[in-house]
Amino acid sequence: MVCETPFVQTITMYNDFDEIGIENELDWEGPRWIRLQQVFPYPAENSEICYGVPYGQVKFPETLGELSKTGEDEIDPELRASLRLCRHWVDAGTDDCGMTVAADHRMWEFEDGMLRSYMLRGIGFCGVEAKTGDREYDNVARPPAGKYNFRYIVRPRNGSLAETSSYRCGWELNHPTRQVAVSYGNPEGRFPASQGLLDFSESSTVVTALKNAEEKEGLVLRAFETTGEESKTAIPQSIPGKPVETNILEKEYGKVDGREIAFKPFEIKTILFTEE
Repeated sequence: MVCETPFVQTITMYNDFDEIGIENELDWEGPRWIRLQQVFPYPAENSEICYGVPYGQVKFPETLGELSKTGEDEIDPELRASLRLCRHWVDAGTDDCGMTVAADHRMWEFEDGMLRSYMLRGIGFCGVEAKTGDREYDNVARPPAGKYNFRYIVRPRNGSLAETSSYRCGWELNHPTRQVAVSYGNPEGRFPASQGLLDFSESSTVVTALKNAEEKEGLVLRAFETTGEESKTAIPQSIPGKPVETNILEKEYGKVDGREIAFKPFEIKTILFTEE
């Protein structure tokens, strides 16, 4: 029990991989004024905090604009300066070593030597009422009663964040492999033992979409460079068609040099593979 709330924490440790999995399950039974966090300590001296944002990463505390520092808000300015919404992962450490924490939710609070992940914040009742009958209303509790799960991966690194690509644990946690059975395309039901598309494992590039083109016959790949370094990826022969660069609307505007896709630091690219 945590604050009179049923709580189960499952910790998974692996024999052959330096990584820890954490899953917290809360059985939230009713409104109460509590704030539950998962805390990750780290050596504060000389350490730097980075975290994922859409199509890249940023450092803490460099991302707050002047308006957010001086504008009025119901949150205390000191607390507001330490809060961030992080996409998939948070990293703390130096260029020599550190740790990356993957999470399946976004709210974090940073302080020297401590990463605080918000799991659940009970606020009793909010200012919204729900109609339960004729002329009858009840206050709405936040969050509603029910079971809540919060998952983490803690991955240490020996080397820089860019060199070790430890930020990938955040993408692995939030975008697991999903198997789908199909009933067309191969009536004999036999497939090769392995068949690759694009291998980004040795690059700092992250794929966000691989799909059919909207207006043409072909495949569309969308990816971005996430560490601030130049990156290249070879196009395997198993992908048919001529690769061309497009904008977000899949309108062609450039050619791909040979069978290799080159990314500038933090560059977002959309590549169309077409027979035309």
